[in-house]
Amino acid sequence: MKKVVIILVVLVGLASAAAYMVIGGGGDDEEAKAADDHAAEAHGSAHTYINLPAFSVSIFRDNRPAGRLVAVLTLDVNGASGEAAVRANTHQLRDAYFRTLHDIAEQMPPDAVNVDLDLVKNRIMGVTNQIVEGQPVREILVQNLFVQRRR
Repeated sequence: MKKVVIILVVLVGLASAAAYMVIGGGGDDEEAKAADDHAAEAHGSAHTYINLPAFSVSIFRDNRPAGRLVAVLTLDVNGASGEAAVRANTHQLRDAYFRTLHDIAEQMPPDAVNVDLDLVKNRIMGVTNQIVEGQPVREILVQNLFVQRRR
């Protein structure tokens, strides 16, 4: 019985590895990245995305915690030079984003559960352009944005 179990485990492992290779996990990442870069250059635009860690801002009402605003943001920047400019100012940007999201959360009505997506994107883009010169950020992509109210 032990031999049958061992053989089954080995077969499942081999099948998993084969499926991974067929699906595309075994491809050469450098070749794929080079092809993507070449395609971006051919179209005149090289998009680089910077994923930021999630922002969680506490909301207070009457000096008591009333909930939190959570935002997961990604920056669409202009190529490698834009990425370098943004990464050089990462700490200042994160601090400004926290302050901006805190201001938005404090201005929301006490029972609000929805956040104005355009307001968040415009305010975040505004502080980004104030901190980083040359406007390297094309767009603020909002991956997730929600308010969690305390009961």
